[in-house]
Amino acid sequence: MSVAAAQAAYASTEGDVDRVVVESWLRGTGYEVLPKRNAPGARGKAAAVQTLHALLTQGMTRLVLALDLDEGSEGDLRDFVEKTLRSRCTSDEKTTLRVDTTDIGLLDGRAALLPVGLPTDARLGSLGVTHHSVEDYLIVALHDDECLSRFATAERKNVRVPSGLTAAKDLWNDISNRLRDCRARGFELTSAKSVLQFFCALVGFPARASTLAERLIEVSAGTAAEALFRLPSGFVVP
Repeated sequence: MSVAAAQAAYASTEGDVDRVVVESWLRGTGYEVLPKRNAPGARGKAAAVQTLHALLTQGMTRLVLALDLDEGSEGDLRDFVEKTLRSRCTSDEKTTLRVDTTDIGLLDGRAALLPVGLPTDARLGSLGVTHHSVEDYLIVALHDDECLSRFATAERKNVRVPSGLTAAKDLWNDISNRLRDCRARGFELTSAKSVLQFFCALVGFPARASTLAERLIEVSAGTAAEALFRLPSGFVVP
């Protein structure tokens, strides 16, 4: 392996929203987050693990795999990663594959697994979110009054918070009631992604979720919500 390859650092993620948030988490560490903005090709968990496999087999050791928890536990996520990697390994590679709590090893390559989502957050629970992803962090950020106010101000040409619901608690209580009504009519709406889309439709935010993530990272600076866009506590960057 070349010196350049040995010094390279990559984080493999599921898509554009994940890339924006993970870039914020890894700011200042020298990591490049994949997939790149608007890059062609597959998205999702399997594609992210496929990218990681290619990097591990080059012997790289500064790697992060950031994947949404979805409806599973961290143990379920590790099992998925191991199964998916094993399906891509040669016979010789399989003998070296190891997936521990947060450590992934293959041949001479090493990576850290970073589970994405906030499954124990009571605010998400009150909204009926059971399918956890990077959108969890955006929803929780929008529960902060100052962050929500700054977002509404910065996007005032597009965003219209309903009258009487300018306080975050009131807005999200209203959204929770609306979601409950929709579910009673047969709509699932249990993923963080679908709840965030519901919020965007309600306030009229027209852009993609990745753009919303960028805006929230900007306006959260100096607020309590800023901590959501820093590296999760306890995670050690390789």
